[in-house]
Amino acid sequence: MPAREHDGIRWRTRATSRVGRHALGWRGEGADRQAVAVAAPDPDPRREAAATDPVIARRRRIAGWVDVGQKVGYGLFGLAVVAFLVGFVVGLEPWVVALIVACLVVGSIVLAPSIVFGYAVRAADRADREDSW
Repeated sequence: MPAREHDGIRWRTRATSRVGRHALGWRGEGADRQAVAVAAPDPDPRREAAATDPVIARRRRIAGWVDVGQKVGYGLFGLAVVAFLVGFVVGLEPWVVALIVACLVVGSIVLAPSIVFGYAVRAADRADREDSW
């Protein structure tokens, strides 16, 4: 991690959470070295644009729905597998078969568009990063 200098304070940044960045800075060299807490400048100007650009805000909302859709879809597929295994051990009753089929159908209906929109959001983000529109 490279050290940077600003206003006579050398500092290193590290990403610590989704909220922001923290920096550890110091003044002086050797035995005279003093630790200083400094605010790290945000190196990504796209964050500010994301807060004001309605297209990027809409893309973030779609990404949120994609995340929910994928969790629900894969969860339903997992439930279908668990229901099959339980039904296989206990006995495949008609209601267990109906549950498995319903989970697979609803999971497919929810998951298919989530996967497609997820690829679309990632492609749009990549095109914005690379300016390849």
